[in-house]
Amino acid sequence: SLCKLWLVVDYLLCTSSVFNIVLISYDRFLSVTRALYLNANSAFVKCLNQLVCVAVLTERFPRC
Repeated sequence: SLCKLWLVVDYLLCTSSVFNIVLISYDRFLSVTRALYLNANSAFVKCLNQLVCVAVLTERFPRC
């Protein structure tokens, strides 16, 4: 029913939001601790990897 679909979408979006916050925090940590080693040219690839990671984690570990 529509209610179950709403709950599934709600859980999915909340879980992906939590994983996004974790990855942003980890990215900030790496930016501070390894500032000289990080390459600005790899930012696009890193962003793409993080988006895929969030999608996979959201599918693997739903909140319900």
